Amino acid sequence: MKTLLSSGLAFCVFLMATCPVCAQTWTQTSAPFGAWDSVASSADGNNLIVATFLHTIYTSTNSGITWMSNTVPPAVWNSVASSPDGFLLVASGSGAVGGVYVSTNGGATWAIPPGANGLLPGGQIVVSANGDIMFAANAAVTDNLFFISTNAGATWTSKSIPFGAIAALASSADAKKLVAVGGADSLIFTSTNSGDTWVSNNVPSEPWSSVATSADGKTLAAVWQGCIYTSTNYGGAWSPANVPFFHWNSVVSSADGTKLVAVGYNRFTGGSDEPIYVSTNSGATWTSNASLGGLSFAYLASSADGNKLVAADQGGAIYTSFTIPEPQLNLVPTNGNLALSWIVPSTNFVLQQNPDLTTENWTDVTNEPVLNLTNLQDEVKLPLPASNCFYRLATQ
Repeated sequence: MKTLLSSGLAFCVFLMATCPVCAQTWTQTSAPFGAWDSVASSADGNNLIVATFLHTIYTSTNSGITWMSNTVPPAVWNSVASSPDGFLLVASGSGAVGGVYVSTNGGATWAIPPGANGLLPGGQIVVSANGDIMFAANAAVTDNLFFISTNAGATWTSKSIPFGAIAALASSADAKKLVAVGGADSLIFTSTNSGDTWVSNNVPSEPWSSVATSADGKTLAAVWQGCIYTSTNYGGAWSPANVPFFHWNSVVSSADGTKLVAVGYNRFTGGSDEPIYVSTNSGATWTSNASLGGLSFAYLASSADGNKLVAADQGGAIYTSFTIPEPQLNLVPTNGNLALSWIVPSTNFVLQQNPDLTTENWTDVTNEPVLNLTNLQDEVKLPLPASNCFYRLATQ
């Protein structure tokens, strides 16, 4: 199925149904076994990075088919992050040679920027979509600090936070909106000004293990050892999900916040019923998607459209899942032009046009799409046609 839209003198929109993230099949990759502690993905899901608690970072440029180890010094790597294109990678580690390491070439080479010497956060790290802004959480509970860089890691400044160590951290694409778990009471905090000020959210005090956000920071999700909570108004109000009482380890969100995926294990059956639950409506409802057959995923990362997933098994393997995307094509007339946009897809699509649906005269639109770094959508602007014209995203 394809998404079709028409525009022109008789302006109308035709939307074909999209397929939810369902019937996932997980495949073990060739990554070596390790004590994996963090995973991250590029927007298209092609470039992946995984880090072990025991000193190693691996990257893949083909969705996990092959992997290569990276030339970083041994450290206790706690968190990794990736820019949408997968070229800018950041790793946060602790230990004698820990700190914040940055790669600008997809992991081929790594370095501690001169301005980061002596910076040893050792905790969660995130990066904005444009790669300029980075946040690194301090691993020390008593410091009440986290660090920010506004020049791609070259220099860092500390900021005070009203809680202790950050156990989980997520950022909107523009790095203005943050959601974090911290403090002795394990509360959820949000910020709308890049961490200058924080407010606590109306959620129970629980050992929250993972948080996720849409690209605009509006849709949030958090998991703990018993439940999943979601918010669709920037953390103003939260609702518990109607899901079983599992030990939820990790949650991820698509760029538009519609697709949420949570993984964990059934603490009451000794791990024999490991769940993957998926929501395709921003957390309003959830469905069980797969049985992992004895696996228990601890860490999870997603492509922008939510169709490519990478997960670290607590047993030491790396798994990937792919479902065929059918992106929604958005069309908005503005100032005599048509603005067409779609979330960065996890497979290759080409924008095509056709003046008449009774024919097969589809032709490629030659305008190159531009990535909007505030919502992770590819955008194309075209002159408003004088008569009806239909558009579609076709598989290359």
